[in-house]
Amino acid sequence: MNEYVHFGDISPRTAYKAWGKLLTRLNPTLITERFAQTKPMPKGTGKTVVFRRYIKLAISEAPAQEGVTPPGQKPTYVDVSCTLEQYIGWIGITDVIQDTHEDPILNEFSGLLEDQMRETRETLNITRLKGGTGVYYANGAARASVNTVVSRGVFRKVVRDMRSNDCKFYTRVLAGTAGYGTNPIGASFIGLGHTDLGPDLANQSGYTEVKDYPNQKAVMGDSEHGHNANIRFMLTSMFDAWADAGAADATMIGTTDPAVAVDVYPIIVLSPDAWGTVPLRGANSGRIMVVNPKPAHGDPAGQRGTLAWKMWHEAVILDDTRMNRVETAATLNPS
Repeated sequence: MNEYVHFGDISPRTAYKAWGKLLTRLNPTLITERFAQTKPMPKGTGKTVVFRRYIKLAISEAPAQEGVTPPGQKPTYVDVSCTLEQYIGWIGITDVIQDTHEDPILNEFSGLLEDQMRETRETLNITRLKGGTGVYYANGAARASVNTVVSRGVFRKVVRDMRSNDCKFYTRVLAGTAGYGTNPIGASFIGLGHTDLGPDLANQSGYTEVKDYPNQKAVMGDSEHGHNANIRFMLTSMFDAWADAGAADATMIGTTDPAVAVDVYPIIVLSPDAWGTVPLRGANSGRIMVVNPKPAHGDPAGQRGTLAWKMWHEAVILDDTRMNRVETAATLNPS
């Protein structure tokens, strides 16, 4: 990204005419932050922020005695701190851009940088989510043993254990309708994963695809894939697998050779307040900046400028008991 970008051998006028023929960038769907607790940090207040979680009070089981005030209880809490980090990306422009700044090529460069900034943010979030301590395997007891597709029973176990930890659902019940083929959708946790897992999820017993939701207005965007076992699944191409991390199975997806080792895909099952993000308030967490070419030390003729983005961001797991990771293989050739 540090190479200077210019029109090349075509004129600005030709580049302008070519604008309408530029291919639309195929950008992945960004899905993580809609399920995060967000705590914006005011500008000028440092880089460290603290999330505080109060612990439930113990049950008061002893009956009160007449005329005797029972002892009070002191609330306890857990603090989770994190530190904002800065991220930067940029590309160079030439003086040709300055002379023709209204041409769409400048907008295209800005769009490229904006996409990079947003996807950097999503990647940072996903990396943090994949590092949670709670884990279940489609088979075996370790990532290196995984070589099968996750079953509905595994998801039911995840939901059972999260409910036993008093985790709350993200979504409400979507009642069934008289419409043909529609199914009621129970209150649900959220499962985040890779689009490669779509066919295997849809093949599970009891799975309801988005097209069969009773209320299409409740669908959470194009990334929602379906529902099963009190989990609504959101899929994106950015939830990368651990390449060649599982056991051998030639019928599963593998980066090098699935007959030697398959790729292992994470599915992150979330409940509210499991994790959080910290944008920097005031700077809106990220921005695009343009420096037009101008004479300067090292560039006496003012031939070079830059387009750049700068972002402050941090993601943090707030409570490992409110989330779990399921590790699974993905079928190479779905039926």
